Amino acid sequence: MKRHKAPGLSGLTAKTIQATEGIGTQWLLDLCNGIVKEGCIPEDWKSSVILPFYKGKGDPMECESYRAIQLLEHAMKVVERIFEHRICQQIEVDDMQFGFMKGKGTTDALADRKSRAHKTGLKVRRNTKILSLDLNTAKEQLSTV
Repeated sequence: MKRHKAPGLSGLTAKTIQATEGIGTQWLLDLCNGIVKEGCIPEDWKSSVILPFYKGKGDPMECESYRAIQLLEHAMKVVERIFEHRICQQIEVDDMQFGFMKGKGTTDALADRKSRAHKTGLKVRRNTKILSLDLNTAKEQLSTV
């Protein structure tokens, strides 16, 4: 986990956990196993601090000029990564899965679709057209009408 990140409500940072050497690691392991055994996460992980962060452009008086920064518990982030690693060892992800995967975002999916459509168009000797929609923008436009 990256150093110098703001902590959540507890104030516990990854740096603090690392400084405890084996004790912090054992505590996190026990915590992970307890979460799996009991089927629930600690109550204090259900709360976080949300801060507005100015994007650096636009009118500072408008909400759209800000994005939210959520300060989460560092221990929770570490536990999430442990669970992600355990799950990834158990499942097989299809090559067509995009989004929420390193190096396979939405832009990669669009580029892949464009390439496949182009190759298909060349095989059947036809022009191929692609239409992509930004549904978030469309939703915002519809809600203002």
